[in-house]
Amino acid sequence: MDVAIGTMEREEKEDEEKKERNNKNGFYSNTIDDLRFAKVVQSEIMFEESARPNINYWKEVRRVFFKNKIAVTALVIFVLLVIISLVGPHIRNIDYVSMNMSEQNQLPSAKHWFGTDNMGRDLFCRLCNAVGISLLIAVICTVVSIFLGSAYGAIAAYVGGFVDEIMMRVIEILNSIPSLILILLILVVLGNSIPTFIFAMVFTSWTGSARMIRGKVLQLRQSEYVLASEVLGATKRRIVMKHLLPNAASLIILDVAGSIPGFVGSEAGLSFLGLGLQPPAYSLGSLLSLGQQVMAFYPHQMVAPAVLLAIIILTCNLIGDGLRDALDPQLRN
Repeated sequence: MDVAIGTMEREEKEDEEKKERNNKNGFYSNTIDDLRFAKVVQSEIMFEESARPNINYWKEVRRVFFKNKIAVTALVIFVLLVIISLVGPHIRNIDYVSMNMSEQNQLPSAKHWFGTDNMGRDLFCRLCNAVGISLLIAVICTVVSIFLGSAYGAIAAYVGGFVDEIMMRVIEILNSIPSLILILLILVVLGNSIPTFIFAMVFTSWTGSARMIRGKVLQLRQSEYVLASEVLGATKRRIVMKHLLPNAASLIILDVAGSIPGFVGSEAGLSFLGLGLQPPAYSLGSLLSLGQQVMAFYPHQMVAPAVLLAIIILTCNLIGDGLRDALDPQLRN
């Protein structure tokens, strides 16, 4: 018994001596400096945060877009054109609707900055109003056509099967008919006005957005979060509106940026050919058509609307290129 107790005491004494030697050599310590440990961890966290800032997708898109000087300059010019189209006719405070034959076909002057047309109406005010009308038609057509096309394509892709086949056949039938013929038929049947013209443009343009969104949704419907929503019992409408379409937002934004100049050019071309808006309604295309009739004697009446139309289409295309570079991760620097 005494031998066992002595052995235990000797082992405890040896352990204590071993701990003391380790403490002297710096290999062991019974206490931890909590404050120093906390400071080291905090410094490491701060270093990680400074080295890799947390930037979400849309902040990165905004940063890349505003870094593109050409796209930003185009955006500023486009905004200025919109502002001028709204306030331009009120700046001059000149009657640009009534005809004044005593001032017809005047050259640019202090009274009439861009001259007058063949009816004596101030061309600057009419150009400002025409820019507003052309942009209004383009924006409404873009919003309505992309909304209809996105909803149609998303439903067709998500439901699939026989419904998808029928919906795609409808699009193919519409695409097989030349859009110019459809627009002319609608204008002849319903009459020529701004609402009718917008309806005709939308009716012949929404199919492109539908096909594009359908392809994107077919890619997204196999994602894990969509499958999880289906397992949790979410309705198809909720999955389409809350998951599929928001994740296709970048594609929709690019479609918007590309559709606006397309609608502006289409409207101007139809109006220039006499197939678009008819008097008293007018747009940039109508002013181009009127200026073309007197181009040999008064070229400024055609040059002014042509330059404005070119600036609008060019700025919209440059903004679209900037958005494409910002939204596509593969194109970022």
